[in-house]
Amino acid sequence: MLPGRGTFVMNKNGIIQYAFNPLSGATDHVRTAKRVLQGLPA
Repeated sequence: MLPGRGTFVMNKNGIIQYAFNPLSGATDHVRTAKRVLQGLPA
């Protein structure tokens, strides 16, 4: 197993709305999380 990094976006109820766990492209985590957050209701 390769070590990695994961980013999880949860709504205000603590439910995971998106999980991002690529083996490459670490710089995409912030961009992807931001796009998902913008789509969630306040």
